[in-house]
Amino acid sequence: KTVAKVTSLQQAAIVGKVPLEKIIMPLREAVGQTGDILTEEEKKYFHKKPEWFKNELIVETINAGKLLDSGDNPMGNIIDAANSLENRYILKVVHTFVPAPIIDMLDKKGFNYWLEKNRDETISIYFSKK
Repeated sequence: KTVAKVTSLQQAAIVGKVPLEKIIMPLREAVGQTGDILTEEEKKYFHKKPEWFKNELIVETINAGKLLDSGDNPMGNIIDAANSLENRYILKVVHTFVPAPIIDMLDKKGFNYWLEKNRDETISIYFSKK
């Protein structure tokens, strides 16, 4: 009981040497959020491909899932990379789920975003300055 009060899923994954998504996905399935089904909350972040998006303008890619698996919190990396973007250029973030808090924060700070679901069930999130 005591360990559960102070341990995050991320910390448990590190201690157990298990990828974080191996812990999260069964929990999502247990509450009915299986595989490629997005929650209503997650669906609101998906829009049609915007005019500002051009693949050749991607200047950096961050694999947030790999950072989480290694015990790092990718939020700081993503925010720093976004803040250093020059106009028109795009940051690509690959994640295993919709990182709503990061998207909301950068949206409020004046960034465009666009999400697309990949064949491998990851999600690519693209950010550029408005």
